[in-house]
Amino acid sequence: MIKKITISSLLILTIFINSCSVGYSVDRTFTPLITLNCETMPENVALFFEGEKIDFEYEKIGLIEIQGQYSSTDAELIEEVKKMAKSKCCDIVINLKKSYVDRDKKLLFTDVPDEKYTSIVYNGIAVRKKSNISN
Repeated sequence: MIKKITISSLLILTIFINSCSVGYSVDRTFTPLITLNCETMPENVALFFEGEKIDFEYEKIGLIEIQGQYSSTDAELIEEVKKMAKSKCCDIVINLKKSYVDRDKKLLFTDVPDEKYTSIVYNGIAVRKKSNISN
């Protein structure tokens, strides 16, 4: 006898598998400040860290936060910042700051004890240089 797998069964299985682990991935958050009509994607994304002089006009597009996973490195997370900015049509991230946050790493539905770890976090303001904004 062959059993049919329904769409709802597949959905429940997918949700179960995806929710079995928490804290094992990089968390990416983008908070839009405006909607930008992006006709030309930037080729590169420049980074200006907190305290660096900014000598150009820009428009704020959104806020970026990248929280690393258990084994994330600075280089990997900085690349994530650049990817997110580029995907939102921003060519610069200003006021980029590095900090740390405590996160939990756990497996759901198991007896494995939860682990706490300190994750690297990068926050910045995604902007578009005024000369690059198309109206």
